[in-house]
Amino acid sequence: MAEYILENISFSTLSVYDLLKHTSDSSFIQNRDFHSFYPISIEINSGIFTRESSLLDAPVVTISYIGSSLLCSCSCENPEGKLCIHQTEIIHCILEEKKFRMFFDAYLRRKTLLPKARIYGLENEADLDTYFQINYLEGKIDIQPKIKELLPIDEQTLKKDLIPLQHDRLAELASHDKTKKQILVIGNHRYYNHLVFALMEAEITQAGKLKNPVVPIDAMPLIWNAETPLDIKFYTAISTFQNNYNEDYTLAELEALKIIVQNPLNLDVYFHDRNITETVSSKSLIPVTFNTLNADIQLTVFKKDPFYEITGELLFPDHTVPFKNVILKNEYFIYNQQEFSYVDHPDMLRVIKFFKTNNEILLIHSSKYEEFKQSVLSPLEERIYVNYNYIHAASEVQLKEKDFSTEKIIYLRQQQNYIGITPVIRYGELEVPVYSRKQLFNTDQNGNLFKVERDEVLESRFTSLIIQQHPDFEEQTDGYQYFYLHRDKFMENDWFLDAFDTWRNEGVTILGFNELKNNKLNPHRAKINIQITSGLDWFNAKIKVGFGKKEASLKQIHRTIRNKSKFVQLDDGTLGILPEEWINKISAYFKAGEIDEELLKIPKINFTEVASLFEKEVWICK
Repeated sequence: MAEYILENISFSTLSVYDLLKHTSDSSFIQNRDFHSFYPISIEINSGIFTRESSLLDAPVVTISYIGSSLLCSCSCENPEGKLCIHQTEIIHCILEEKKFRMFFDAYLRRKTLLPKARIYGLENEADLDTYFQINYLEGKIDIQPKIKELLPIDEQTLKKDLIPLQHDRLAELASHDKTKKQILVIGNHRYYNHLVFALMEAEITQAGKLKNPVVPIDAMPLIWNAETPLDIKFYTAISTFQNNYNEDYTLAELEALKIIVQNPLNLDVYFHDRNITETVSSKSLIPVTFNTLNADIQLTVFKKDPFYEITGELLFPDHTVPFKNVILKNEYFIYNQQEFSYVDHPDMLRVIKFFKTNNEILLIHSSKYEEFKQSVLSPLEERIYVNYNYIHAASEVQLKEKDFSTEKIIYLRQQQNYIGITPVIRYGELEVPVYSRKQLFNTDQNGNLFKVERDEVLESRFTSLIIQQHPDFEEQTDGYQYFYLHRDKFMENDWFLDAFDTWRNEGVTILGFNELKNNKLNPHRAKINIQITSGLDWFNAKIKVGFGKKEASLKQIHRTIRNKSKFVQLDDGTLGILPEEWINKISAYFKAGEIDEELLKIPKINFTEVASLFEKEVWICK
């Protein structure tokens, strides 16, 4: 261990040349690279230092400044009674590096602390070390007050965080100036190509036109003054698109877009045309109308050997617009005669975009057409009407050749906790979901392909019959080929029994019920029939409880009543459901008589009372 003491020194005046008197190796003066030196620990007037080395572990040097003496020690084995090369290098580093020197040089330390002290009003204090702690953290100096309650006197911060805010009532009244008109502006972001909406306000001329300046409004504060839930959703949706930087929208953002299009505040809508000016002004704002697209898509396939040509058009209630005349604006809107129509279904939008980016007409060579028809056109028909111009409607002769009689079918399927209800019409051997746009084709005995027209009236009535059975179905009339219910709602209060009865009475076949997960229920409502034959002192009651084509035996019914259950175990493994209002009535029969095979013997004295319970179901044979 090499140790040495420098006496009668002051760090404020100490220089490297003073060190030459205390060492026999002056090579340290040439070294100006101090980046490899670092303190293991350091505090006022004391530090333990070493250096980074890729060879052996570097020696550790300890420096302590006490009074006017500098105590130095090194972990090396230097035998001389002078400073070793490691000690001189460290002292040299301390003298040159301000971040280290300030721990030993009182003058430099006070000079460094003074700006910090002024914030607290301590610049005239004699010993600033009493009030401030200096730390060396990650290669930087960190100065903190030792007394945590010390308050920095920063007027701006205190005004912001402490002084009561004084609201300017005149400014507030001016901000709600009723002479200004609030408007909704649609446009594209200046730097990105995504859709933005903004609320703005401007004064109006006597002619009803906007006057500059057109000032933006922050939508978020308006939420607190909104009067209806829909208004709240509108302001929130506007705020979403004011701060949105995505070109591909999430489902939540698409829902927000629908709310904006509804425009519940009936604001006037303007399109910001950046081709006129980049800034929003009365000159660059074009008045437009806002709505949801009320049109269907129709694709038409023409056979033009050796190709098949496919074109598209929008079918409005009173006119059609071919795709070549359709103008897409802001990704989600069709623009026509200053009208922005929001395309609210993504599948329709994808078809329009695809045709617009492929010259609005598709040519498919006949060698690839059948493959294209099956893989592309057929799936599209689930949502879009495809008119195969080259296929003619069936003639009367062709229709008579085959049976195209109709049958109404409901298919049930379950996915996790939801049950899908798909209404289908069968035309002879062909089936089609009523919500599909798919067309029906067949061939005659000569192999000629023809089109079978679907019965739109029948399908519409069938759809209405489904919708009437549950209030949730009213909101599910667009977007899917099926209706759906949560399993709990499907089973709630035996809803499915009422619905199935109604559908069967209208000639509907219901398939898939027994394939639902964890389901052993019988799909038929119980029907009871009680046949009475008379004896001298007793009556024989033959009780029949049927569930569709299955009947429950007397013993099966008795077991259910005895177990206080409403589920009857049937021979096919299903469970029939006894109506709650019947359970007590049937129980009275069992209490009044005795079981004899499939008959219930009831003494005449008890019969009148129990027979009245099932007046409609009792048939008395004398």
